[in-house]
Amino acid sequence: MKYVIIGNGVAGIDAAIAIRRNDSQGEITIITRSAELHYYRPRIIEYLADEVTMDKITMYKEEFYRDRNIVNVLGRKVVKILPDRHEIIDDRGAGYPYDRLLIAAGGYSFMPPVAGSD
Repeated sequence: MKYVIIGNGVAGIDAAIAIRRNDSQGEITIITRSAELHYYRPRIIEYLADEVTMDKITMYKEEFYRDRNIVNVLGRKVVKILPDRHEIIDDRGAGYPYDRLLIAAGGYSFMPPVAGSD
């Protein structure tokens, strides 16, 4: 079974861990626009202030993924999902076939255009 997860935030990483617990042989690939492995987002301010290194806020190191046979594809944006072909395409034209796809790309906050929201 080939699993592809789009996004390496909490939802994507927890999903990969859960998949691995239930399927020891499946191929798990996490694709993310982030250039970094999953890190503790609330501590990014400490990193930006040079109070900690990226290593200190990275939740799981490369060995963690390697030991669980989870592949991280960093710095890539998914630009196309082809459900009829069970494949996604990234911004460099690389294709990733899948049997199961999870879109865990997160969200963003914004102020809705509602009177009085200011």
